[in-house]
Amino acid sequence: MLHLGKLARVRAGYAGSRWPRSVFVYDMAVSAPGFGNFLVFCLLARFYQLRGVTTQLVVVDDGGLREEVATLGAGAVDHFRARIDQYEGIAALAGVPGQWEFERTSFADFRTWRDGLVGRRGQFPSVRDQDRRAMAYVHTWPMLEHGLRRGPASVRDRFALGPEQASHIGVELPEGPYAAVGVRANSFAPGGRDITEDELRDQIELVASRFPGLPIYVISDADGTAAARAWLAGDDRVRFALDSYEGYAAHSALCLGASFFVQLRGGGLCVAPMWSRIPWYLSAGHSNEGTRWVVRGLAEEGPGWRQPGGHPASTWRGPSDQWRESLAVFLDDVASSAGNRLPSVPSAT
Repeated sequence: MLHLGKLARVRAGYAGSRWPRSVFVYDMAVSAPGFGNFLVFCLLARFYQLRGVTTQLVVVDDGGLREEVATLGAGAVDHFRARIDQYEGIAALAGVPGQWEFERTSFADFRTWRDGLVGRRGQFPSVRDQDRRAMAYVHTWPMLEHGLRRGPASVRDRFALGPEQASHIGVELPEGPYAAVGVRANSFAPGGRDITEDELRDQIELVASRFPGLPIYVISDADGTAAARAWLAGDDRVRFALDSYEGYAAHSALCLGASFFVQLRGGGLCVAPMWSRIPWYLSAGHSNEGTRWVVRGLAEEGPGWRQPGGHPASTWRGPSDQWRESLAVFLDDVASSAGNRLPSVPSAT
């Protein structure tokens, strides 16, 4: 649930700084509970923060979640409820220091606060948007992408995430170059969206053969890491992020410090790299991100998708049995852009 309902208002608000303060509302009764979903929401707020607008991020939480979460399996509700505790850290990772505030509150308290706003009440939903219409989370990605594509290059350059995000949450990144491989396994994601053992092994082999000696961080939550440890037992080319870094925000910062990021079948971990300066590769379908640019890029003969102003090697490819070939091309492009040396992180603009 978001108080900005139209793209025109996004463009006007950013271009003219009409609002010195703006409130963004993420209602757990109607919004997707995943980490990546919330990070996209925070990135839209970042779009405003870079223009000098102070954003207040309000998570409305009455102790429940969207009804369909319970259908994902036993324990799904408790699993995703626990993730809400990490939302403030995610806001810090993406936010511009000094330009954001965070609050978690009940809908009753939020409504009382909203009703006390003189002359501004009309900007907020009068009832909760249970049917995901005009002000649902689903519009966050399209609004963000549209604003960045229509804005000047200077806006895109300033918006792109980088390794400096780690300092926002007090995380120290590894010294020297390394690769980041995102893993979603043993998850509640429906429809075969988890990676398989053979797929992960093949990814590691492709990365290690193209960049011998480059440390490879395998990054996932506890359940995904348990699966990856079993599949990659004895492979001294890999390191497991969970051994040194805990939580989604820290794992995203680790991705942003990498020489490049790779993920197959998607997952929330890919969001930070996708809106960053580093080269990244993703092979997965789309859901809430289905803008005309994404749909066109991920079509069978499409060129792939890259965020506005992203690294030229970066690419999001649709799900395909040919992912090994497209990943190999990506790794070649990364090597070429780095002069065939072990790649390094692009410097801040």
